[in-house]
Amino acid sequence: MKFPYVRYEVFHKPVLPVIFKYQGKSFPYQALLDTGADISIVHADIAIQLGINQEKGEKFLFGGVCGQGNGYLYKIDLEIGGMIVENVPVIFSNDIAPYSFGILGHEGLLDKFKVVFEFHKKQFELIPKQ
Repeated sequence: MKFPYVRYEVFHKPVLPVIFKYQGKSFPYQALLDTGADISIVHADIAIQLGINQEKGEKFLFGGVCGQGNGYLYKIDLEIGGMIVENVPVIFSNDIAPYSFGILGHEGLLDKFKVVFEFHKKQFELIPKQ
């Protein structure tokens, strides 16, 4: 599955259209593909859209370039390019900016794909592992 980089201001970013799915509800979203992220993290507002009471999930402390944050871990399904990836661990957190990109990380998601970045073509590709 090939996807174009998306231009934001002067930068091109590997932003992926994804549909979060949980117990019959779905929510479309644009998330940043982050090969440096161990796990996927998105704003807690998405949990609300999916009918998730985030505080009933497993409490999770995470860290990154801007410090630490707290969130709640759930396993949900993601639809990417028409393909369903099941039981992806996602942290829902209020400690990230509400209108920023969430990130898609390795655990349960990117570890299931070969990822090819072709910045010179302004595209990236996700190839499912066999």
